[in-house]
Amino acid sequence: MAHPALQNPDELDRTIELALAEVDGDTLQALRNLVMRQRELEMELSRTVSAGYVRRRPAA
Repeated sequence: MAHPALQNPDELDRTIELALAEVDGDTLQALRNLVMRQRELEMELSRTVSAGYVRRRPAA
């Protein structure tokens, strides 16, 4: 299921406006924050998914 903000353009715009307001309109800093948070989420996800997980075929 998609994030609600991605389903509603007005909500997505509001989220972007809030992110920019947090950094006084500094677009570069807002992008830095986005990239940093994305990396954090990727690391968190990689810790929760077993690296050794392999889909195996059922024994015949």
